[in-house]
Amino acid sequence: MSNAAAITRSLVVAALLAAPLASFAAEPAPTAGPERIRYLQSWFGAGDTDQPWELEAEEGPYTRDVGTIPYLGGSALYLHGNGFRYGWEAGGLLGWSSYDGAFRSDSSGLQVAIDASLFTFEVFFGGMLAYEPRPGLRFYVAGGPTLALMTLDNEDEEVEALPTSGIVIVVEEEEDDASVVPYARAGFEFQAGNGLSFGISARYAPHDFDFGTSGEVEFDGVQWFLIVGARR
Repeated sequence: MSNAAAITRSLVVAALLAAPLASFAAEPAPTAGPERIRYLQSWFGAGDTDQPWELEAEEGPYTRDVGTIPYLGGSALYLHGNGFRYGWEAGGLLGWSSYDGAFRSDSSGLQVAIDASLFTFEVFFGGMLAYEPRPGLRFYVAGGPTLALMTLDNEDEEVEALPTSGIVIVVEEEEDDASVVPYARAGFEFQAGNGLSFGISARYAPHDFDFGTSGEVEFDGVQWFLIVGARR
């Protein structure tokens, strides 16, 4: 399955989960002057990486595609104004992925087997600008700093060379790294009269993690999310 198909499938599944909530939607809430609004939101999505996971070695470098990573998260949102709104958002994301395969050296053609998992936890805080062309429809952009912690966990605690390669790259049982970068996101959402909202958002945060002898993982792709919210 291609990365694009995996991301599409994640969004479709999330949409099905959100459908029962959306079915309660009533008439869009009318606006009557500047107001302060607060939302709690749930995020369902996935992100792809444009850069490979890379291991350095004398015969290497060895590379492997990281592929698509699913994410779950949540955020709190505060906006002020009417029509054009401004405010802030804060939240967190959890991501994970498992790998059971091989790295290949571009220079020698040799391979090294690995069985490992990646876990990431991210927190962010940023400003937001929004525009509502009509009651119940909102377009927005947001951005600010984000901190991500990633753990590389070697499932088997040992890396075994594939037959005829004669090479073993040591991957520790567990390694961690942190990354602080600016993020940016944009999207749109629909609001229902009972305070529920749902929409789609694209997010970009170029994290780069260095696990020493276990290699480097660079995130340079767009994350896509289905977002379901409830007004407080």
